[in-house]
Amino acid sequence: MIVLRLLPLIFTQLLFAAHIMRSFGVIWALVVLMLLITLVIHREWIIRLWQIIIAFEIIEWIRTTLIIVQLRLAVEMPYLRLLIIMGAVILFNLFIIYWLQRKRIRNFFSQD
Repeated sequence: MIVLRLLPLIFTQLLFAAHIMRSFGVIWALVVLMLLITLVIHREWIIRLWQIIIAFEIIEWIRTTLIIVQLRLAVEMPYLRLLIIMGAVILFNLFIIYWLQRKRIRNFFSQD
C-alpha cells in the first residue's frame, strides 16, 4: 500500500513533468518522470533527495508564477485566478515535503 502513500508525490511529479514538457520538451519531461524510479530504492537518503528535488521544483513554480504575472500585468490582463492556482500548486508541493516525513513512509525507506 506504499503506492497509495506515495500517490501525492507521484501526482506532483506528473504535474511538474507537464510543466517541463511545455517549456523544455518531451525529453526533459521524461527525465523528470524517470526520477520516480528512485522510489524503489529502500534507503533513508531517498526521502531527503526527494525533499531537495521538490524544493527546486517549488523555486521553478515561483519563478514561473512571477514571469506569467508580470506578463499579464504588462498587457493588463487579470492575474488573480492565476495567483490562486499557482499558489495552490506551490502549497501542495510544500505539503509533499512535509508528507515525506511521515513515520510510515520513513519506515518504508529505512528497510533493507
